[in-house]
Amino acid sequence: MSTIDELKRDARAMGIAWRDVQDLADYLQEIDRETKGRDREIRELAWQVRCGGSQGCWGFWRHGFMKRDGRRYERGDQTAIPRYDIIHERVAAEFPEYSGDGGADRLFEFLFQPCERLLTRRQALADALTEMIEVAVPVPF
Repeated sequence: MSTIDELKRDARAMGIAWRDVQDLADYLQEIDRETKGRDREIRELAWQVRCGGSQGCWGFWRHGFMKRDGRRYERGDQTAIPRYDIIHERVAAEFPEYSGDGGADRLFEFLFQPCERLLTRRQALADALTEMIEVAVPVPF
């Protein structure tokens, strides 16, 4: 992956203003946060309920279920997860897509999937520059 200095050099070579690349990267990161935001809220709420009042573990919401309860889940023993029913109840109250029949199964299937990372600044800049180059260079037919 290119460093930011290499990206700046490439932009300059293509005659693209670096400020424009940064603005597009900001926009790409905003879209990424909005797109992944709901999933992240669900994970964070579920983990906070799982931890109870122990705020010291709240920071592990991205991977906590896999680390603490992965074996139970893989064995099909997800109801043995601490606060299983309460987690489902609280999440379903705020996110109705997890209520009703099969809601708990859908929720825990989601919680045991890897959490998607947010777009890094360097990757956003690289994507923005690539997009700007594709727009600037006409495609031959």
